[in-house]
Order: sequence, then structure tokens, then C-alpha cells
Amino acid sequence: MSTLEDRYIPDVRNAYCSTLSYLSQAYSIAKSNIDEDSGENYLEQFYQGVKGMLDTRPDDLGRWAKSVCDDFKKQGEAGLMREVSG
Repeated sequence: MSTLEDRYIPDVRNAYCSTLSYLSQAYSIAKSNIDEDSGENYLEQFYQGVKGMLDTRPDDLGRWAKSVCDDFKKQGEAGLMREVSG
């Protein structure tokens, strides 16, 4: 999370344990999966999503991270993304 600007760090540090767990899993998913077109992982999109949630709806950060993980599971079952240990 050191990629986030300083102003976001307190919000992330003060998040519930379950939110931090989902954020960690979502980070792993973004880092480990590579876009076939660009050859890059999805970390830039991940950080944009985290910042967007903290700017607009900080109370929903955990739900956002959980949805990233849930969507990953659906795509993984369809063979679209790499499995990541959470």
C-alpha cells in the first residue's frame, strides 16, 4: 500500500480487519494477473479503485474489495484468471 499517497494511509490503517483482508486478496489478484493485450498486471487499476473508493465512499471500501475478490472467483471458475492464494 506504500504506492498510495500519504493522505490515504490513515484510512487504510484504520480499516476493519476484514476490509484489510479483502484488500490484501484484491491486491494479490491484481498483481498476479496479467492483461494479455498490454502484458501488464492490474495494479494500476487496483490503486485507482482504492483511491476512488477512499475519495467518494470510504465506508464502502471493504465491500468494494470483497466484490473484486468475488468477481475474481467467478472469472477463475470460468478459466479467465490465474488462481491466487489468499
